[in-house]
Amino acid sequence: MALKLADYVVTEAGFGSDLGAEKFFDIKCRVGGLTPKAAAIVATVRALKHHGDGSLEVGFANLAKHIENVRHFGVPPVVAVNRSKRTRMMSWLR
Repeated sequence: MALKLADYVVTEAGFGSDLGAEKFFDIKCRVGGLTPKAAAIVATVRALKHHGDGSLEVGFANLAKHIENVRHFGVPPVVAVNRSKRTRMMSWLR
């Protein structure tokens, strides 16, 4: 319905490119005849540190894997990194 009412449609596929995006591309797009133009990957500084066992550098390596997963489906990724008011800018550099 959204495709009939708008020029652009944004939908949320679920948590993580390893499962949410795979289901979206392999099931929903095939069944619905959809061809996504891009995939948004949204991460927070807190999540990057968490998935990097406290290391932002390791967290970004994990993010790189999600980018690779999206590219596997032939869709260009758009990455957004959110930070909260509690996240100090200097914490990015540690």
